[in-house]
Amino acid sequence: MLLACSTNTNTISLDNPSLNDINIKINDSIYFVYALESKKIELKTGDYTFKVYDAMDSLICDKKIFIVTDGLLNLFKTIYVKYTDAYITGNTAQKVESQSIELNGHIYTDVNFDVYTDFFIPKTWDYDVFEPWKKSIPLYFRKRTLKSKIYRLDNLEEDMGFKLKESIYDLSIAKIDSVINETELKLKKIED
Repeated sequence: MLLACSTNTNTISLDNPSLNDINIKINDSIYFVYALESKKIELKTGDYTFKVYDAMDSLICDKKIFIVTDGLLNLFKTIYVKYTDAYITGNTAQKVESQSIELNGHIYTDVNFDVYTDFFIPKTWDYDVFEPWKKSIPLYFRKRTLKSKIYRLDNLEEDMGFKLKESIYDLSIAKIDSVINETELKLKKIED
């Protein structure tokens, strides 16, 4: 009997949302991922053991999973959110199926979110954690198309205006004045 081995390769994002660098041992290979960074690797379809170590070589996580598709490893089982939105042409009145949802004490209204906390999140989005939304995309003969982006919860809160990108407590008076002046200039441009 002949058995065929799968040669499919899957792109896996090793995402590190923590403030500390980590080492990830995947079977016999070791990958280093800086704090607040992500690393993409290729894995063939199959069984894998993932061991995550902090900078002091203390074991943080030990997990076995079967990889069969592209995805993101949620190494700390934190919250990730897939946000789906529509690119439209003209005055298309169609809306994306939406909901209201509360995350981390913030209420998001009229959004299409899928929330994940699994160790492995299969890829169903168009834009990765560090990839920005495109300002426009070609629609050709369509009136609209749906696209989605995967977010760390912190990044989603920043993009939606619930959290400042810089902590207000870390800013000097001069920096706060500068931000206020920049905002005033932007508002003047809008009014003109």
